[in-house]
Amino acid sequence: MGTKGAQVSFVGHGVGVDLDEYPFIASLLNNYELQENMTFAFEPKAVFQGLGAVGIENTFRVSAGGLKPLTFSEQKLIIL
Repeated sequence: MGTKGAQVSFVGHGVGVDLDEYPFIASLLNNYELQENMTFAFEPKAVFQGLGAVGIENTFRVSAGGLKPLTFSEQKLIIL
């Protein structure tokens, strides 16, 4: 995520007392296990140098039965 030279390697982060907190969901930080009742935002983005960025961010809670969405807006692509 980010433009060349200013990239970060996470696609998600925990949500709690601070907006961006552990666990960070990233390929280099794969030793942090998600636990029940954790809340996190998943925010994949694509950045096009010189044009801008496009992405989506949704928030989930980890439950015993899997992920429960906390974001209720439609998740379809909208072309502006």
